Amino acid sequence: MTNKIYIHETINVTVAKRRAYLDHFTDVWAPRSRELNELHCFGVWGTNGSTGAWPEAILMWELDGYEAFSRMMSAEFAHLTDDHAAIGDHYDMYWASAPDGVVDKDGFDRVLAPTPATPSLDEAIAAGIKGAIYYHQIVTVRPGAVDDYLERHDAEWRPIAENHGLVFVGSYRTMLRNDSEAVVLWALPDHALFERVDTTLRTDPKAREFVRSTSNLGVDWVGKVLVGAPANPLDTGRRL
Repeated sequence: MTNKIYIHETINVTVAKRRAYLDHFTDVWAPRSRELNELHCFGVWGTNGSTGAWPEAILMWELDGYEAFSRMMSAEFAHLTDDHAAIGDHYDMYWASAPDGVVDKDGFDRVLAPTPATPSLDEAIAAGIKGAIYYHQIVTVRPGAVDDYLERHDAEWRPIAENHGLVFVGSYRTMLRNDSEAVVLWALPDHALFERVDTTLRTDPKAREFVRSTSNLGVDWVGKVLVGAPANPLDTGRRL
């Protein structure tokens, strides 16, 4: 069980500079974010455009609980009211030194709370959790039902998925929602395992029963495939 908090970022990038963007996040954003905001890079991925929006990067950052998150929030935009703030303007710190063509873009962030079954970054690395590709889901449920769904997901769905070769990375409640959204992440050790996601896993009698028995929670989800950046911590087994 982890008491961490996660920031999940969906960032629009460019096709021409996709690799440069991912490298910039691991080479520049990760060490600076760790030093300034106690943010630890959990993962950096590019979305496989055949399965979702493109071109797109997905980043996850790990914080040591609510206290660290509160410190980050209080310091992040202090420069707007204090010219002597320890942390200055984001553009100057993160984008000004970026490679040619890697410019600031728009995106969308989520703040995530992990379930008790979710490993921290250190625990995931120690367990050797990594994938050739990753299966990412945004799950929606009726308002107020996210805790019930995640408890059942981790107790009932996870063993079914693992029986088909998927490796559990984490399941998270999206904060600042009406307890109606979750994020789930799996590692697929081999590209060929994607077939199991859409065929044998989907038609497994136990899987079909889980879908049926949780239908009263209003469950729906959208999945996509992610590919790790070259320095993605889960893939290299090294913190950034």
